[in-house]
Amino acid sequence: MYFKFKLSKSEDSPYIESVINNNNVYIKLIDKDKILYDYKYPLGFWKMGVGKMNGLVELVKSLGVVKGKTESELLVLASINEYRSIFDLKKIPFGFDVDGGLYTLSEDRDGNTTRKLITHTPVWVPFQYYNCDTNHMMIDLAFYSHGKLCIVPSYQKDAFQRRGIMEVASHGALLEEGKAGQLINWLTNYIHYNDIPLNHVFERFGWKDDMCFVLGTRMLSDVETKNIKIMQVPDKSIQGLECNGTAAEWVSYTKKILKYDRARIKCYAACAAPLLKLVNQKSFVVHDYGDSSTGKTKTSELAMSIWGDPGKLIMSGFGTAVGKERLATIFTDLPIFIDETSTTNEDDTKNFIYLIANETGKLRGLKEGGLQDTANWKTIAFTTGEEPLINDNSFTGMAMRTIELFGGLGVYDKEAIDEFKIGVESCYGVLGEYIIHKIIDNEKELQQYYTELTKKFNDLATELNISLNGIGGRSASMFAVIALGGLIFEEVVGMCGGEQKEAPVICADVYREYINIMSEAKYSMKAYEYFMSWFHTKEKYFLVDMMEITGKTPYDIYGNVTDTYIDIFPNMLKEVLERGGFNYRRVIKDWVDEKIIIQYEDKNGKKFTNYVVKYYNKTKKVIRVGVRND
Repeated sequence: MYFKFKLSKSEDSPYIESVINNNNVYIKLIDKDKILYDYKYPLGFWKMGVGKMNGLVELVKSLGVVKGKTESELLVLASINEYRSIFDLKKIPFGFDVDGGLYTLSEDRDGNTTRKLITHTPVWVPFQYYNCDTNHMMIDLAFYSHGKLCIVPSYQKDAFQRRGIMEVASHGALLEEGKAGQLINWLTNYIHYNDIPLNHVFERFGWKDDMCFVLGTRMLSDVETKNIKIMQVPDKSIQGLECNGTAAEWVSYTKKILKYDRARIKCYAACAAPLLKLVNQKSFVVHDYGDSSTGKTKTSELAMSIWGDPGKLIMSGFGTAVGKERLATIFTDLPIFIDETSTTNEDDTKNFIYLIANETGKLRGLKEGGLQDTANWKTIAFTTGEEPLINDNSFTGMAMRTIELFGGLGVYDKEAIDEFKIGVESCYGVLGEYIIHKIIDNEKELQQYYTELTKKFNDLATELNISLNGIGGRSASMFAVIALGGLIFEEVVGMCGGEQKEAPVICADVYREYINIMSEAKYSMKAYEYFMSWFHTKEKYFLVDMMEITGKTPYDIYGNVTDTYIDIFPNMLKEVLERGGFNYRRVIKDWVDEKIIIQYEDKNGKKFTNYVVKYYNKTKKVIRVGVRND
């Protein structure tokens, strides 16, 4: 809520500006675009009297727009009177009285008026709301506690029940449960006999009617950007979508990290999230995995910084399933970021992927009976971790709902990451409005662009001999919407002075790599066959037992071999597989699942990938690969 009070009738008059945010009122005195006074007051500060605002009074007096301190005080009081008329009590209905406390009035047979106390803390309703996301009515319950105005939002049906109205007691109102019914009666009469302002309120971000988009506390349309009220959403989520800095600064801070196509494609995916609903594309997960210090998390933060403060938008992998469902519901039509999936077990990860892709929450009952409204969403979820999410056994399910990228930037570039890290602390959330306005401006052409891009990726899948009925077709549509987001991102970056690249080309390169891995029947067995082929050419480097007997050694030792297994140093195995074009972490995960790798089990039953062996009385760590005879 914003107010501007001019101190004189002239066009360039100094003015007092006040904004309400998180139950605080921020008051500024501005003259010729210079801020002379900037102070935060608690909601209800007008009860304190003008004496608490002496600094503002003195500054108004020094501007010379009025004569004397008294007239300055009157101007300051006039500037805050709007708050009294909006927030404080209005007409008191017949049968009630407010005098320090809230009372009921009744007359005895002799016509004498009797007052009976309901509560020492009068509670009233300054605002009503229509919740556009749930089609429910909501109200603000207001009361003073220790000199501060407290506002407790509530669904109207809850406020008119004993259990619901007692919520004000937990926020400081002095209300006995036995008097709850009387307070409800007062509230219904108060609303009926007063003209309470009715506003729209939202509890989810994203697209609304008439191509309007809710982004934090802003609603964007082709006509205007206006402030709105968000309810039933954690403050951290709302604050996460605030913006700071300028688009030009963001482009400057991200210049070095955006040299890498892997960083860019994540930005494309972040910009594709608002497109899903408009082109009828299903939600999916973008998972970035690999070793530490390659920028997996930082490139995800880069993508999230388009929309807000990534530090507040990140959700730990420890979050509950219900928490992730709630996050997806609130952030519908926007990307979400779940960091380090290694903190959850495999079943949780699988369930999370299906949850995102199915776009609807679980059916749950209400305590009072009946069923909750089912949550739904459209989103692209970023996840990171050291391991891949998909293995050979999950291709037909998870692979149809997940795009996997490997290794963040693909290199270690401390300078690029540090520059972005420093920049994002002071510059974030500034590109989001540009992206949404670009989508709104091109709404009618989006479906055509998406159809053309989907055809191009389908054609590419055909060239790669991938079935359009399988992973090729579904992944083509995922990459098409990412490429469409990329076109919008590149146009906005160019408009803000940054270097532009060809989004469809970058997406096509990543698509080829992705398809080559995902389309291989039994990818892990292809890797095993390649490894065994390599091993047979290098077998002399594995005869450690024979070497120790004969005392002869080759120039290098890669491990040891028996009739049932091959021991190999982990770094050597990694080098061999990557030289063959295989993803090391994916192969290791699959080989463990398929028991190709023989794991070491300690006395507590805990399993380890590495064995500890001794070669020439020196301790070494090896991976034990089973020898198959089939």
